[in-house]
Amino acid sequence: MNNKKIIFVIVLIISLFCSYFLFKSGITSKLLGTISGINTNDYSYKNSDNYPSIDLVINSTGEKLVNEEASIIVYASSNYKITKFLYSVDKNKYNEFAFEYKDGNYIGKLDFLGTINSNIYIKVINEKEYSSFVYETKVNIDKQKPSVDYKIKNGNVHINAKDNLALSSIQCSLDEYNYNDNFVNDKNILLVLKSNNCKFIRAVDKAGNISEIKKIED
Repeated sequence: MNNKKIIFVIVLIISLFCSYFLFKSGITSKLLGTISGINTNDYSYKNSDNYPSIDLVINSTGEKLVNEEASIIVYASSNYKITKFLYSVDKNKYNEFAFEYKDGNYIGKLDFLGTINSNIYIKVINEKEYSSFVYETKVNIDKQKPSVDYKIKNGNVHINAKDNLALSSIQCSLDEYNYNDNFVNDKNILLVLKSNNCKFIRAVDKAGNISEIKKIED
């Protein structure tokens, strides 16, 4: 037997041994579940044709902080009828939300009306009880206005402003229409300004909410 045949036999024996080891240890079945970062605890994906998919998600906030109502639109597809659109804020407890079948697509819509700052986890389930991967996005809505107050001390205006998240500016005006910004970045701000430069004040937060206007009176 020449050297090439000996090497071939050795490689074949090693390959057979490794295959047997992987099969007995269960490593091969674990590898099947790791597809594009999908959670191996939730899916086996031995036959991917059974599973629904989330094809497109449109988040009206762009995952940025906003001060208005927001919505998430989800497009999904499946070889079997989709029966549930689900969302969660903690990836443990899921709630159903409304969807429809239109022009060959399953389309679901989630609306957010009030203040929220949370990751949103979305998945769909078909009639065979197979689940899609979990899609993650974020909704951050702040509709709470900041507050502002002041005191006059030694001819200066001592302005105290507060917000639930973060302030972006303390604004001053002489005519109640044209405002100058004093940029800030904190939840609680104490700002001292000359009273002759400021007759009206208001606070603006990071989401764009504006406080009530306060008129400076001696």
